[in-house]
Formats: sequence, C-alpha cells, structure tokens
Amino acid sequence: MRDESLKTKLQVTLLLAIAAVTWYITLVVRGHINPFTAQVGDQVAGITFAITVTSIGVVTFQRRLWRFLWLRPWLVDTPLLAGNWNGEVLRKYKGSGRDTTKVSVKVTVEQPTISTIRFIQTMTDRSAEGHTESCQLFRPGDGKYYLEGIYQITKNEEHSETEGQQKIYYGAMRLQLNENIRPTELSGSYWSDQFTRGRVVLKRAK
Repeated sequence: MRDESLKTKLQVTLLLAIAAVTWYITLVVRGHINPFTAQVGDQVAGITFAITVTSIGVVTFQRRLWRFLWLRPWLVDTPLLAGNWNGEVLRKYKGSGRDTTKVSVKVTVEQPTISTIRFIQTMTDRSAEGHTESCQLFRPGDGKYYLEGIYQITKNEEHSETEGQQKIYYGAMRLQLNENIRPTELSGSYWSDQFTRGRVVLKRAK
C-alpha cells in the first residue's frame, strides 16, 4: 500500500510539473519572460492551454503510455494482460455425483486502458463462447495481484451443450497472477449459475 501511495504522489507531481511547464512556455512564447508580470488575458490563455495539454497527456497515458516497460516499476505497476492465453477449466457440478470435466480453452484478453480488462472471446474444445465481463485487478496485503470479475457467457445454437438453443450463463471468477508486471500464468476458481464451480489455469500463448 505504501508503494502504491508513493506512485500516486509521483504521478500527481509529474502531472502538475507538465501543467506548470506548459503554462510557462505559453507565456514565454507570448513575450513574458517573467510569467508573474504577464497580463491577465495572457495568464488565462496560458492556464487554458496547460489544462488542454495536460488533459491530452492523461488520456494518452491511460490508453497508450502506461504499457511501456521502462515506466515500471517506478511509475506504473499495473500488470500487462493483453494477448492470447491457453489453458484448461476443471468443471464440477455442485451436489452431483458427476465426475470433474476438463475443458481446454483459448482466451483472448483485451486491455484498452490502464483500468479496463476484457475477456472478449473463448474458444473451447467444443465451440466458441462470447464473453462479457466486468473485471478489475485487486492487490491485497500479500502484494500479489488478483483478477476478479463477474461474467456472462453466450453459447450459440451450434454449441455442443445447448441442445440447439442459445443459452446465457452468469458467474464469477478470481484468478491469481504469477507475476506483477507481465504475468505468464493466471490461476484460480470460478462459480456459475449453472451449479458449476471449478478451477481455471491459463498460460500466456507464446
């Protein structure tokens, strides 16, 4: 928690520094070497431009810049999860005598911003499944990252488990990352409204 607090302070400090430098450069361009002697109109123009540049910088950072490895770990520590993952799901029906079922999966993960994670498609050894998730990264006191979320799975008519009808399932999952910067394995548990639960193990595709 202390490291996260220091990173937040550093990010805010850099943001303010960018705004201040932009404001000063704007006034210098307008002919004011000493910004404090500038007219009110020039001051307002400098502040407006600084806000604009800083806002663009924040959006760019959220969408692109945070991915660069040279920013880690001193400024950013959000794990990089985007890419293709292969693995398996061990599924068991609650309260039944049915054996555990093993299902091979291929998952595509999108991470369009620093705070957004989506499992956009899963290919099983039976058929394709469309996903809609609300995922977030969680870092408790043990210092390790976990991916937690709720999901909706749509299985089309062609799926071997739907008996010719489209079906929608809901559930939740909690996966642990084996590394904090660029993990190569996600593992944990899941639960669904179809009275199933089990273990999920995913490894980053090479």
